[in-house]
Amino acid sequence: KAALLQKQNKAYNDFCEDNGLKRLQDRLHVSGWNRSQASAASAAARKKQNTRKEARASEIFTVIPPPKGDAIQPRRVYNELGKSKIGKETLDFIKNNSVPVEINYTSEYEPGVRGTTYGGAIYVSAQVTKSVKTTAKTIIHETAHLQFSTEVNSQHEEAYCFAQEAKHDKAQLTYSDLRNIIKQVKQLYPELKW
Repeated sequence: KAALLQKQNKAYNDFCEDNGLKRLQDRLHVSGWNRSQASAASAAARKKQNTRKEARASEIFTVIPPPKGDAIQPRRVYNELGKSKIGKETLDFIKNNSVPVEINYTSEYEPGVRGTTYGGAIYVSAQVTKSVKTTAKTIIHETAHLQFSTEVNSQHEEAYCFAQEAKHDKAQLTYSDLRNIIKQVKQLYPELKW
């Protein structure tokens, strides 16, 4: 109801502005509706919206074991990905392709490895990522691997994935950014061919 009221108020304000009319405050209020009731309705709407976001995020991300306290939670990862264009594209790819994403506190990967893809699924080590932002960037990186879809991993593929990940912080990468990514990849993966 709060969202509907905001939409109607905006339509009324836009109409008045477009037609050079003075806004009449009595047309923006509901009789018998006071600040206390409005505040309670807004709080209930926010709570319902957060519950829906939590359910949506939990459908996409599985956290093992389930988060407690200030842990990496599905809704927080979902919200972090929603902050950038590449993050939103990653969420769309995951949803449209039903890609399972597991964020695991218990599994140990190779030292320093934040995540991996296997069998069309994404696995993230929360012990290594340690923050919501790094977890989101790792999911972007691993999704880029799925999109790149080659049988053999290469330095070129890794550079592409690191570039996609970097776009979460900086939408437009410079030539210098790309050179630094390539240099980093060559140091991290000397065993791979370009």
